[in-house]
Amino acid sequence: VARRWKARRHRCRRRVVRGSLASEPPSILVLGGGLGGLNLAMRLSQMPWRTKPEVKLIDPKDRYVFLPLLIDYATGIVELDEFAPTFQDLLEEAPGVQHIQSLASEVDWRRRKVGLFEGDEGKLNFDAVVIASGSLGVQEAPILPGLSDAMADGKALCFRSLADAESLRERLKSLSSVAIIGAGYVGVELAAGLAEVLPEAAAAGQIALFGSRFLPGCEEANQRRSAEFVDKLGIVRKEGRVTSVDAEGLTWSSADGESRKHECDLVIATGALAPSDSKTCLTLQLTALQDSVEKGRAVIDEYLRVAPGVFCLGDASAGSPATGQIAMQQAEAAAWNIYAQLSGLPRVAWRRFKPSALGEFIALGSTEAAGVVEASQMGNLLPPAL
Repeated sequence: VARRWKARRHRCRRRVVRGSLASEPPSILVLGGGLGGLNLAMRLSQMPWRTKPEVKLIDPKDRYVFLPLLIDYATGIVELDEFAPTFQDLLEEAPGVQHIQSLASEVDWRRRKVGLFEGDEGKLNFDAVVIASGSLGVQEAPILPGLSDAMADGKALCFRSLADAESLRERLKSLSSVAIIGAGYVGVELAAGLAEVLPEAAAAGQIALFGSRFLPGCEEANQRRSAEFVDKLGIVRKEGRVTSVDAEGLTWSSADGESRKHECDLVIATGALAPSDSKTCLTLQLTALQDSVEKGRAVIDEYLRVAPGVFCLGDASAGSPATGQIAMQQAEAAAWNIYAQLSGLPRVAWRRFKPSALGEFIALGSTEAAGVVEASQMGNLLPPAL
């Protein structure tokens, strides 16, 4: 691995500063307009450049979707413009950053080019590229028998995008029973949100939450608080594994191994069982960098690089928890390191990335939440609160 890295660094030594030394402005491509990608692009516009770079933010959507509020939109708590502004509006405050509504298909590291999906013209050159796409390569998602057919018949839907939230929002008035597959963060928050807007269904025990574990990986105090509140709302927690979905509901296997049937109006799949739409998912095949990708996440160095001039952050990067707060921290560090690279600053001026845990919060409807704050962050939080 060390030999491969040294070889990459040697071949790229002159090219990584090409934009800063040539008469033309540096070209920086940001692949993915999520929390990390958008904040990085905007931060780049604030750097003290001698020559302002051309920053292109490549994302197939026309809006930035703040995912923590996706459930609030689905349940009617917030409206579209309150949590999903257009990239055009957001980037008015970031001179030099252009949104390109497209998909990247390939990063050609040696030729310093990014290819776009078929239908888009040409390839884009770069002096630095940031991969903030969520995942790399084509991932084999687990297939739940019957889910695709149930979705086609309107008996099930997944929950991971703005389109999914819009579909659920349209159906709320006609629902009297719901089954949610997945008891992770999204599943629990979605169940609490639905119980708030469907109180009769919750009171009748008609909102069910299925999962082999409740909030896996969550702080123990948050697990306990969330479980108490979910139970208080009337949400029925089913510990076990869903084995299939059909027009009447789903079949699941309980902890004792018994197979059981659960009928409901609508099944909602969350987490890994919510299939992504290949037409809207940013897929990358890293030419000459395949050995740096493991299970859809890139192995990065301490400066957040897959290779010289190729940075990676958020869910697409390995080695740190895939959380919004980590993506924000990575965006800040990567923006500075790109500036340092293209400005020819010595390595001592670069920033080594070290994740800092701030705590975690789980929304339990529009007025309740469970939270744990790291003790080291209390000094930052208490003065503004007081």
